[in-house]
Amino acid sequence: MMKKIILIEIILFTTLVGCAQKISFPALSKEIYKRHSGPNENKSLSLSAYKRNARNEAFNKRKSSFLYGALDTLFIMESYNIETAVISGTIFSNKGQINYSYDRKGITFLKESSYTNYELKLVAKWDTVSIRKEEKLHAVLFGGNIIYASKCFINNGIWVVEDIYFKDFFDLKRDN
Repeated sequence: MMKKIILIEIILFTTLVGCAQKISFPALSKEIYKRHSGPNENKSLSLSAYKRNARNEAFNKRKSSFLYGALDTLFIMESYNIETAVISGTIFSNKGQINYSYDRKGITFLKESSYTNYELKLVAKWDTVSIRKEEKLHAVLFGGNIIYASKCFINNGIWVVEDIYFKDFFDLKRDN
């Protein structure tokens, strides 16, 4: 009898963990949208909704085959240029990367990221201490955007989303 109960518990636990790991990119995008939206935001006109639309359009255009199927640790970097009303985004994992810009005309896929290789590297390492240090030392003073970065990963069978936002930074010697 005891062996039967333990076996049932193992099967139940395995099923729950398996279900928790099966999450789609649109569901992650929605979770990020919820996290970035303020409680008093007009949800239909918010910047968070605009960024969610950009992510979903990137996903729906099928330029992001690594986002289909089983997802692994995923990084999303987004910024909004208030002067041009353009969102720049990069979504990447160890399986692939897509870069895009998004405005009211729609999405444009880019060959290269709008972010420096060093910014991408620090986000991929999730080195928030170095990100803050670089932000203080090398923040773009005029016209620099705020970058919103999210790290999405599985911890004990549950998807976790961590966020950081920081000023765009650039070091002429390193990032040129």
